[in-house]
Amino acid sequence: MITTNGTYQYNLCGGAYEVLNFGTNTSENISYNYYLTKVKNIYGEEITLDYEDEIYQYKIRDEYVRYKSTQTLLLGQPFPAAVENTIKTIITVRGKRIKKISSNNGDEVNFNYNAYIRLDLPKDDTNISNIPMTGANALQNIKVKRGSTVDSYQLSHTYFDAASTVNQNINNITGNSRYSYRLKLDSIKKNSDPAYFF
Repeated sequence: MITTNGTYQYNLCGGAYEVLNFGTNTSENISYNYYLTKVKNIYGEEITLDYEDEIYQYKIRDEYVRYKSTQTLLLGQPFPAAVENTIKTIITVRGKRIKKISSNNGDEVNFNYNAYIRLDLPKDDTNISNIPMTGANALQNIKVKRGSTVDSYQLSHTYFDAASTVNQNINNITGNSRYSYRLKLDSIKKNSDPAYFF
């Protein structure tokens, strides 16, 4: 925990590095980021931000480089008729998602997430890092408390390229089928007001 000028307080994990494994022809780029945990002004007013961990993986489209032989090597050795290099990239995110913002005067904002794991960011079954995965969850509800007033904002989601009746239980998604889905926000509704659709 680091405090700067008594105003900002944050957790520090800064920097980046790359791990190369020549035995398996793999590399791992690792980076760290800051996340704000508290803001305090000179009048003693404070805002505290609380987070929870989420760990998931996603895959980037494979890249291919192909070569075709047009000549022979020295000493008459034939060059392979075709050579292909494939680059497969899997991103592992060990992140934080906002859970609560609160002030020392009693006001607060709570962020509640869907119980089901997102179809496009699941617990990964191709985990190459041996890291326990949580998967990611869509934001479902935001509750804003100001004094005795509480406003609730309900968010509704579906997926691009998915039938409206898709079962959102992650146990039904296996292998590469997760790459067919992308979460989208359909509507937001405040309290009993009519929903706004996107």
